[in-house]
Amino acid sequence: MNPPLAECRTTVEYFVQCQQPDGTWEQCSSTAIDLDFATERLAARRRMQPEFEYRIARRTTTVVVEYAADNAGCAECGHPEDQHAEADEPVSVGQCRQCAADPQYEDDSWHDYEPREA
Repeated sequence: MNPPLAECRTTVEYFVQCQQPDGTWEQCSSTAIDLDFATERLAARRRMQPEFEYRIARRTTTVVVEYAADNAGCAECGHPEDQHAEADEPVSVGQCRQCAADPQYEDDSWHDYEPREA
């Protein structure tokens, strides 16, 4: 079975929000990937302006990068040619590094790069 022709990337960011007079919350700091750092920013804001309400917000962003079916890629798995290692011996097959890194496709990672037909 071929791996999907997509890659998911997920990032989590933390930032401080301040409550507005109308009750809404607005971002009032830059983002940080470290929750402890965001907590320090929150404490500093509260010390500087104790009359305001502050909280930490978390934003999770997932990006899906899909590869076009007609791009250059292996006919077996869809991964680029530079992800395929050459076989150690002429009678054996090489290994796709991206397939090998994914436990779901690890068993199918041993194959040579075969370009897709146009």
